[in-house]
Amino acid sequence: MSSIEDKELGAVALPVKEGFKYLWSKSKESLKYLYKNHQFDGDWFYKADVDTFAIMSNLRHFLSKQNKYEELFFGMLFKGKESPQGFAGGGAGYIMSRKTLQKVVEIGLPDSKKCSRDSAGLEDVELAKCLYNIGIPVTDTRDENGAMRMMPYMPRVMANETKLKESAFKWFGKETKFHPVPKGLRGLSASAISFHYVPPEMMYELEFFFNKLKIYGRD
Repeated sequence: MSSIEDKELGAVALPVKEGFKYLWSKSKESLKYLYKNHQFDGDWFYKADVDTFAIMSNLRHFLSKQNKYEELFFGMLFKGKESPQGFAGGGAGYIMSRKTLQKVVEIGLPDSKKCSRDSAGLEDVELAKCLYNIGIPVTDTRDENGAMRMMPYMPRVMANETKLKESAFKWFGKETKFHPVPKGLRGLSASAISFHYVPPEMMYELEFFFNKLKIYGRD
């Protein structure tokens, strides 16, 4: 979703201004576009940033165990003071069922008391507030060991306990106190779904390691 159409990339032009401070506006228009044009094309809808790498086979496997007919919303859950149930970080992406998409667009967005009419705002936080107001929970995607499936940074950051203590990453420890994450490699799930802040050239590396590389003797 963009403010400019690009047929080669499949980018859709939305009636929004470009820029970080207009992300909530872009998200609302994206949801309306999906609802109008694609709500019956899929059981689930996954939003991710342009610098997010997703392992789609793991995402499909995760969703195969969920009820596609319910009002469900999944992501990496952070505490957040704005919403009592927390919010799903937008960088690693979040997933909603068709029922959730329909309820957000039909009931949430038209009502300014439920969903903000402003253009500005952090889209993941504003969406979480909207979901809370229409009675849809934000469900965490950690595995049975508490390890992360949807990660706001690359594994090199998430597995590095020293790195996470640096000032730029201290927010992570504070915001995950809702559901504490194991430290180091134990915090990375073997059924990982996504990584955020992946530079363009690294997309090709991850594509090779996750989808091309064969390790003999391992199924």
